[in-house]
Amino acid sequence: MSKSAGAPQPTCSVVITYLTQQRCQMVKHIVRFMREEDGTTAVEYGLMIALISAALVASVLLLGTNLGTQFTTIAGFVAS
Repeated sequence: MSKSAGAPQPTCSVVITYLTQQRCQMVKHIVRFMREEDGTTAVEYGLMIALISAALVASVLLLGTNLGTQFTTIAGFVAS
């Protein structure tokens, strides 16, 4: 098979150099992402909100039936 006469083919060393540069840039981005604390803080706040919400839902579910019973009892006393 013959090579196309169009664009020149890059040499192996050029391709390796390009890939090495891309890998270095990717590693730099990952290191910078790991050092930033803004994302970590947002995740921590999100977890805190989720835990507080779960606690509120659990307390409402547990106390809701008890409060309903209490109000029914009080309403019975008031009506009589």
